[in-house]
Amino acid sequence: MTRPGALRLIILYKLVRGGLALVLALLVLILAVGHFGTPLADALSGALHHLAHPWAHRAGDALMKAVATNRYLYVAAFALGVDGTFTLLEGAALARGSWWGPWLVVISTSMLLPPEVVGLFRHASAVRAVILVLNVAIVAYLVSHARRTRA
Repeated sequence: MTRPGALRLIILYKLVRGGLALVLALLVLILAVGHFGTPLADALSGALHHLAHPWAHRAGDALMKAVATNRYLYVAAFALGVDGTFTLLEGAALARGSWWGPWLVVISTSMLLPPEVVGLFRHASAVRAVILVLNVAIVAYLVSHARRTRA
């Protein structure tokens, strides 16, 4: 069975993103277990103090305080692991051709749209707009694909 190019691209994106999230989860877990939070925060804080905008400076300080506390590294590793696993599930369901695969991606991606719209209105940027447009396109495409394959 040949898949349309857009569907292959979505599958590839989901599999790569899910795999990278799991690798990052493992790296963050290693940092937490090895109690590397404080040395990492010290190493990164010098670079973050060169940020130009005051909000970025405050965000960088908050991030460094969180990284210095190993508990937050465990939370981040867990969140990245859950995200990576779910994203791989989405990609595998699409790759396998499961009837529910497109709907799973539609539901999970649609849940992210309202916060993305709010974020775009609060802090408009080209990157946010592109992400929103891409996610809306993915949802529309997969709804159309799921309806076509069901028929």
